[in-house]
Amino acid sequence: MDELFQEWLQSTEQRVLELLRREGPMSASGLAAALKLTDKAILSVIHRMAQQGAIKVTEIRVAT
Repeated sequence: MDELFQEWLQSTEQRVLELLRREGPMSASGLAAALKLTDKAILSVIHRMAQQGAIKVTEIRVAT
């Protein structure tokens, strides 16, 4: 099971990078919608990628 999750995670991280390269900066909810993931799932992926230095989180805004 762990191996399947790791494969999914690596694939998702690659899809995030491809989408950001193509579209430019995006919100977490925009990424989630584009990749058909929940906000919670994409936040976990973004957090991991930022910790690894693969992406840089540059803005956090209060929802209006």
